[in-house]
Amino acid sequence: MRSLTTTELSAVNGGTMNDAQTAAANGLVDFVSHMRATLTQDGQALSNQFKALFSGNVTPNTVIETAKADMAAGQKQADAFSKALPDIGKNLRILFG
Repeated sequence: MRSLTTTELSAVNGGTMNDAQTAAANGLVDFVSHMRATLTQDGQALSNQFKALFSGNVTPNTVIETAKADMAAGQKQADAFSKALPDIGKNLRILFG
């Protein structure tokens, strides 16, 4: 989990964030950090699959089955994202009123 650094905390509102604002900001930073890592991993996996397909190391059927599994995993990630939206909204309201 990534949280705001001391420098970031000092920069926001001149360092006058209350505990609720700090927690909200940390929650948003953690969410964005997690989403970025997930998207990077997904992009790398997709790139590797294309490389394997075009190198002839796997059959098209293997790629199709892998894609089905990836789509199911992607749906789970989308569901998790949609479940996180209310918390994101709450954190934004805490930070910005």
